[in-house]
Amino acid sequence: MKKNLFGISMITMACLYGILVIVAIAVCFACGFPIIYALVGGIIVLLIQFALSPILTDLTMRWLYQTDFNCDMPAYLKEFIQGICNEHNMKYPRIGYIQDGAPNAFTYGHTKNNARIVLTKGIFDLLSEDEVKAVVAHEMGHAVHYDMLFMTVAQLVPLILYAIYDTLTSNIDDDDNSKAAAVGYIAYVLYIICQYIILWLSRTREYYADNFSIDETKNPNSLAEALVKIGFGLATSKSTGKHNASKNNALGISDVKESKAMSISCIENGTVNKSKIKNAMKWEMWNPWAKWSEFNSTHPLISKRLLYISKRSKEFNQEPYIVFDLQKTESYADDFILELLINFLPSIFLIITAIISINKNANLRYIGVSLLLTTIFSYIKFKKRYRNKYTESN
Repeated sequence: MKKNLFGISMITMACLYGILVIVAIAVCFACGFPIIYALVGGIIVLLIQFALSPILTDLTMRWLYQTDFNCDMPAYLKEFIQGICNEHNMKYPRIGYIQDGAPNAFTYGHTKNNARIVLTKGIFDLLSEDEVKAVVAHEMGHAVHYDMLFMTVAQLVPLILYAIYDTLTSNIDDDDNSKAAAVGYIAYVLYIICQYIILWLSRTREYYADNFSIDETKNPNSLAEALVKIGFGLATSKSTGKHNASKNNALGISDVKESKAMSISCIENGTVNKSKIKNAMKWEMWNPWAKWSEFNSTHPLISKRLLYISKRSKEFNQEPYIVFDLQKTESYADDFILELLINFLPSIFLIITAIISINKNANLRYIGVSLLLTTIFSYIKFKKRYRNKYTESN
């Protein structure tokens, strides 16, 4: 990727913290606080969160998920990791191991010199040695690019904005707090916007981590096949064990939400069936719901990542892993609009009901009609979503 990751990150940070400073100034004016209080308070919260985050995550990994940080990794993997460390002047990361059949990997820490990389049992069960290397290189790419630092700092912004919203809107019945409440609601809107900016930044950094893995392994097809297997494994895993690694989405190899399209059986006798991968890719490439799913995800769609990785195959004298040559035979737009309405109308009428109910002089008839419409559209949504499950077979 030709774009500069550091430049993209710094511009994004400037936008996020610019929004936060504007809201902080508005809070100070609305509440009569000196502006310096907001700035100093924000810096203190940032430093505390950044200092404690990896330590608290370590404790969570050990206590709740029984992560083993003393597990001996295979010799081929230790040698590979050490080579990357030597090349990029970084300390050997702490490697955690979780007894979970769902294949996934994720990283966390402060910087590249105190990174933790956690691997699940499923990674070693499902992937070949080259594919394991590709996944670990992807995670080390996050460390080398300081993704832990950037994402931690970025995620503080919506955290503070939500705290401002919650604090300033807690006494909206008080007329003296009307200005503060207005600022609070603005903070909430900006909180939502910042969440999506961070999701975009996370998706961007995933491409760079993929790029790093390809450069280090010189084997883009191994990364592509690993992504397919992990996407399939996460989407179909029914593990109810100690840990679901997909909860750690931000700096993981894959996000379970964007793995669902891979839930068709694309692995036969341990071999990936590429024709079935193409069929799984159709939904992600053509259906508007896929774009919506990606918009709300920390990771790009697997199909997009596969196509990008395949473009780099020729650099290493490999055949492209996937050539998506299927033709779209229909438009999905009409179905998408209808499904969008069915999906959101129950929530819309529920909100309308709540707004009407707040008014002391509200007409009970209007409340009843709104509740009735909420119930009707909820029933339609339920029938639409579960029509296959509850249809009797002949």
